Amino acid sequence: MYRVIQKQFKVTSVKNKFLQTKYTQPPDLHINAALPTFDPSSDPWIVEIQLLFRDILTVKKELHKFYGIVRAETPEEVLANPAFIAGVREKVEGDAAIKTVREAAEKEKKKRDEEILALKKELAKLKEQHGAGAALPAPPLLEQVMSPAQRRSIRRSMSEKAREED
Repeated sequence: MYRVIQKQFKVTSVKNKFLQTKYTQPPDLHINAALPTFDPSSDPWIVEIQLLFRDILTVKKELHKFYGIVRAETPEEVLANPAFIAGVREKVEGDAAIKTVREAAEKEKKKRDEEILALKKELAKLKEQHGAGAALPAPPLLEQVMSPAQRRSIRRSMSEKAREED
C-alpha cells in the first residue's frame, strides 16, 4: 500500500510505529504526503495518511474513550465519556449529573442527525441535478492528482454504490 501512495503522491515523511521497541502507541504507519492545491503558485497541502490493521483500529477507538477521561477538565466531562457511562449507568440512574449528561448527549445526537439529514438532502439535490444513477463529478483536486482511468474507476464505484443504496 505504501508503494501505491508513493506512486500517486509526493511523500514528505514516514513514521513507522511498528518499529517501536516499547509500544507506547498503537503500531501503525504514518505517511505525510504533499497534495497539490487549486492554485499552482501556492504551497501544496500536507496530509497525513495512517495505515494500520483493522484490529488495531478497533483497539485504538476503544482506548480513545479512556483518553477522553484522562484529558477531561471537569467531572461533567468525565461523566459524559461513553466509556464511563457504560459502566455506571445502572448504579447512578437517578443522579442529576447523569441526567445532565444524557440531555447533552441527546442534544448532540439531535444536532448530528440534523447535519446528516442536511447532507442527505444535499446529496439528493446533487443526484437530481446530475440525473438518476449518474456519478457525481469529482472535486477539482481529484482531477489534478488522479489519472483519467483512476477517476473513471472511482466514478463507476460511486455509481454502483448509489444504485445499491437505492
